Amino acid sequence: MAKEKASRLAGRPPNEAVPPEGSRLAKRAKKSGAAGTRAIKAEGSIMLAQDEASAAFAEGEADWLNKVFILLRKHSGVEFDAYKRSTIHRRIGRRMMLHDLTGLKDYVRFLQDSPDELDKLFDDIVICVTEFFRDAASFDFLRERIFPALVRNASAGAPLRIWVPGCSTGEEAYSIAISLMEYLEASASNPTVQVFGTDISEKVIQKARLGIYKESEVRGIPQDLLQKYLDKVESGYQIGKAIRELCVFAPHNLLSAPPFSKMDLISCRNVLIYLGPVLQDKVFPVLHDALAPQGFLMLGTSESIGKFADLFGAVDGKHRIYAKKSVANAPDQELSEAIVQTVREPLLVLDADLRVRLPSGGGTRQWMKAGRGGADFARGAPDRDPTQPPPPDPGGGRHRRYGPVAGGIARTLGP
Repeated sequence: MAKEKASRLAGRPPNEAVPPEGSRLAKRAKKSGAAGTRAIKAEGSIMLAQDEASAAFAEGEADWLNKVFILLRKHSGVEFDAYKRSTIHRRIGRRMMLHDLTGLKDYVRFLQDSPDELDKLFDDIVICVTEFFRDAASFDFLRERIFPALVRNASAGAPLRIWVPGCSTGEEAYSIAISLMEYLEASASNPTVQVFGTDISEKVIQKARLGIYKESEVRGIPQDLLQKYLDKVESGYQIGKAIRELCVFAPHNLLSAPPFSKMDLISCRNVLIYLGPVLQDKVFPVLHDALAPQGFLMLGTSESIGKFADLFGAVDGKHRIYAKKSVANAPDQELSEAIVQTVREPLLVLDADLRVRLPSGGGTRQWMKAGRGGADFARGAPDRDPTQPPPPDPGGGRHRRYGPVAGGIARTLGP
């Protein structure tokens, strides 16, 4: 009965789909313990109004909400209780409305009796709204500034590695792969490219691997790129084999599974908005560790690094693109990493690219790492656009390290 009523709202604009005050649907929604009181049917799914979804479930239902989390954790292994509550409330409220249930207690019992409902609730919670070339200006910035830096910083023979956590059905990963191929073709560069897309949902990963999308789902792809990189198939379009072979999709939990490593670019867009503060505090160190020394992080337009400015430096605030900062390194790091300790006096490191980093103060113990991209301090590194090429090297490519300056003479520490 409830499904039939909801289906009558399908295909109508949201403002027309809101049930009028006093209607049976509105009364039932208000009467229920769900977070929202209004429901609309759009593209096959009911959504609850944001202002009401942010409210708590009815008093006395907290224990039943925790039981929902426990059932989900046993079913999927995911700790949804640390996700943003407003999102969780909307998703649970939607499922309750579909089954005409008026309280969490009834819904918990329904979950226990209907294992398939756990799958559907899980799918509802992890669903991510995505599209090809979302925020097109961000992809322009990638092509103009970030991709040139990735190619310039890459070691000879090393692949360019890109990770898209929370990739959903693959549109973001494929968009980046297509954009990068366009840049490499125009710049006559030919490095190996690896794009990794991960998500906690096996269902969306399966679709991403197939790379088949309806015509309505590829509207964001410019026509020239559509013709060049996608093939027309019976059900719509399929990503061409050349691009699909660059991309690897796999189930992966960003918060609990071992992270990827040595990534040159991570696009983690519109994932953090679904996570509560506790989970966000876990995610940023994971992303930092997964990046290569000169790697970049791209977030969604509604996301930012927040309190983690010690891990990432802003490259472009408008497009939410950040560069990895180095952190303090332990003294037992390999010698090849050129770790130099300073105790009381500032230390200058000059590498083959003539990149110089000075400590923020000479009176504290700090560690400096001179790796592939030169030395970086954990904090206080001087501003230099990481997307721009370094100044010319007058030293013929030699790598020199100089100790504390005493009496105007620098003591050479090594060739």
